[in-house]
Amino acid sequence: MTVERIYMGSERVTAGPIGYMMRPGGASHVVFLHGLGCARESFIEAFKSDWFDPTLSLLAPDLPGHGDSPRDSDYSYDLDIQAYEILELLDKLRIQRAVLVTHSIGNICGLKLARKIQEPIGYYCLEGNLIASDCQLSTRIAKYDETTFVTKFHPIAHQQFQCPNCAERGADPIALYRSAASLVRHCANDLPLQQFLDLELTKAYFYGSRNATMPVLSRFFDKVDLVEVPNAGHFVMNDAPEFVWKEIARRVASQA
Repeated sequence: MTVERIYMGSERVTAGPIGYMMRPGGASHVVFLHGLGCARESFIEAFKSDWFDPTLSLLAPDLPGHGDSPRDSDYSYDLDIQAYEILELLDKLRIQRAVLVTHSIGNICGLKLARKIQEPIGYYCLEGNLIASDCQLSTRIAKYDETTFVTKFHPIAHQQFQCPNCAERGADPIALYRSAASLVRHCANDLPLQQFLDLELTKAYFYGSRNATMPVLSRFFDKVDLVEVPNAGHFVMNDAPEFVWKEIARRVASQA
């Protein structure tokens, strides 16, 4: 697969621009949603590879406040609102039939999209946040007041909030803080876990072998296809891209 087949675009939705990365194919899409402080480049190995059938279109947007999707300082960054912006993007791009691949905080937006897009055909969660104990970093962030986080904590710890592929194209400090606080609220009662279990879609949960003691793993009750990613931590798709994307592509091939 050549890089020339990948292009970067932007669409204006109600609250502002949404930047995205796309690899054009057919009418069926795989839509990737990145984690806190990251950007569309979290998934670049999937776009450059031959693992996904070329008849599939691949799309990875930058969530609001991340990458090329800037927002002004009065934007709330509530994850429900962010999800509706991505839904608006999908409508503008006329995407109706899609597999969703979500990492970390992107899972909250993904769960909303799975209930709203016209034809969701699969859901693959890469250590997506589902219960309160999944939100350790966001909980630490939310314990600060916003001004303290932005002016004191973020400057010395911002590297904690990026995947290895995103360089300096992650989130601005306000986006980080408010998105993290929203995540903590969304996961407080473990509702995302129940929403994930209730999805009537082919689905799987990928987790890194270094995180095999996560409490959420005991909560799936044999209702979910669990995939342990060898030699990987939270950024499973960056630690073991060949394993992750081959496994997802194989599953997607039977759906799309």
